[in-house]
Amino acid sequence: MGIIEGAIPRGAGVERGPGSTFYVRATGSDADNGGSWADAFLTIQKALDSCTSGASDTIFVETGSTFAENLVLTAKHDVTLIAVGVRANSKRLAVAPAAGIALDLAQSDRFTAIGFRFVGTSAVGVRSDGEAAYFENCDFTSDTSHGFEFLGATVTDNTGSGTVFEGCVFRECGGAGLRLSKGTGDVLGIQATNVNVRNSQFYLNTGDDIDDDAGSESPTYFYQWEISGCKFMTRNKTVYLDMDGGVSAECLIAGNYFANDGPALTGTQIALATGAVFAGNFDANGVRDGSTL
Repeated sequence: MGIIEGAIPRGAGVERGPGSTFYVRATGSDADNGGSWADAFLTIQKALDSCTSGASDTIFVETGSTFAENLVLTAKHDVTLIAVGVRANSKRLAVAPAAGIALDLAQSDRFTAIGFRFVGTSAVGVRSDGEAAYFENCDFTSDTSHGFEFLGATVTDNTGSGTVFEGCVFRECGGAGLRLSKGTGDVLGIQATNVNVRNSQFYLNTGDDIDDDAGSESPTYFYQWEISGCKFMTRNKTVYLDMDGGVSAECLIAGNYFANDGPALTGTQIALATGAVFAGNFDANGVRDGSTL
């Protein structure tokens, strides 16, 4: 049985977990138990705090309101966050704090979010090192920084590897749409691997649409990444992909569309490290592969 309560995911295999179910609405109260719409919590953070790590808890959030919260989830696994009834492209349920990160996902594995807009204010929209996260129909933005940033923790077990973006939007960021950073402490340059960015849109980002942070320590960027079916919609952007820092391997960028009318995409617009394959992509001139850059 798939997601209920009015949320319609496009991906497969995403279901309500077997654990507890919590509800959040703008007319709720954090003094209630959050166990039904009648007893809903007022804040998403209260629902996150009520989840039990590894229990596969699910949180349903009523649409129609903006939640001015700095959401933090630390060391809690298998939590699912669903915006109820979201079907639109640009009118997702917004988490938009007055200042700071909208969602800080820290060492929390297998987190799922469906139908949210995460708005960073003088900070990134979402920062994550959680393994195997799944974001569907989500919108990432920041006024001064990146829409989504992978930033590894101080252990190699948490780098953000295995994350999937399905049907998401990275837009109107003051920095990059999607930033892969080298991590800190004991990570020693190991990055999020096995990441899928599928069927997503990138536009009006001041920085690059997808990039690395050009970190030192011989970082391993973009290992086993798949970027496919995406639309890079800003016309004739100076840099769409800045993925040439460090080294890469088994990275495939294929079946994407770039709003470049050209004469052709250049190596500045698509900057890749050795080991990344760029093939079967399109701009206004037709099919482009690595031999054209």
